[in-house]
Amino acid sequence: MPNETGETEVPRTIGPTVRRRELGAQLRALRTGRGWTVEQVAARLLISSSKMSRLETGQRGASARDIRDFTEQKFRSVMEEPTYTDGDGDRSKVRRILLTSGKIYYELAARKAKGSRDDIAIVRIEQLAPLPRRRLSATLDGYPNAEQYFWVQEEPANQGAWPTFGLTLPEVLPEKLTGIKRISRRAMSAPSSGSSKVHAVEQQEIIDEAFAS
Repeated sequence: MPNETGETEVPRTIGPTVRRRELGAQLRALRTGRGWTVEQVAARLLISSSKMSRLETGQRGASARDIRDFTEQKFRSVMEEPTYTDGDGDRSKVRRILLTSGKIYYELAARKAKGSRDDIAIVRIEQLAPLPRRRLSATLDGYPNAEQYFWVQEEPANQGAWPTFGLTLPEVLPEKLTGIKRISRRAMSAPSSGSSKVHAVEQQEIIDEAFAS
């Protein structure tokens, strides 16, 4: 926030007493006041740019999960959204299932909540190998009216889990995943474009495609 000299101060302390939304506002003000990129601010604050983007948008990251997830729960190789496991989500309304893994889940979940898309469910596969076939099959069986299945990843098409899952998923669950499609960046020789602006555009295209009508 601006100080007495009119300069935007860098927030020095990020502790549990600072509310998430207030911190997000401070980060946005800092970037606007100095014209810094997300990466520049993240480097100054010694936090990762991916976590910073979640702070700015108010998304709850893994670090914000209920402490009981760590003290009372076991590792879950396949995870559904809380609205279906702990809330009142109606699985019978789901027509499309987005299979994914990693932090892109939070962007997908935010987009789903913003659009109130109860016709779409997001299922996380947290154990990539060996593939938890039985648990995944039982999870997908809980959505009796699902017709479309997609694998969504941030990585290019020839990287990440897809080169393996594109072959394995139709083999282990042919009755459901024979026609599964991929949503990701195009195949590339490098893991990223090397441009933050291009990366942001590509990321938005992935999310838009996942929720396209």
